Amino acid sequence: MHANLEGSLKNLNKIYRAFSHKGNRLSKSQVRQIIEHGIQKGYESTSDFSDAEIDEILKLIELRDFANYLSSEWNCPDIDDDIIEDYIKI
Repeated sequence: MHANLEGSLKNLNKIYRAFSHKGNRLSKSQVRQIIEHGIQKGYESTSDFSDAEIDEILKLIELRDFANYLSSEWNCPDIDDDIIEDYIKI
């Protein structure tokens, strides 16, 4: 499926269920973050993404969610995107 990113973001509540990656359905939050990432990079369509890029975005989302959990549940200091990106490079 190839969808226009701007239109998808505007209609997110209606269309997010149609998005999947490697046979797995994506959550509304995941779809929103992927679309926003694409728009920031100047992409116009979902066809502009590679599978590897989607994998990396989903990994970053998972790490952010985990970092937020640690910050809230275990009183860890805030973990910002720079720390997460450094971790991904390891």
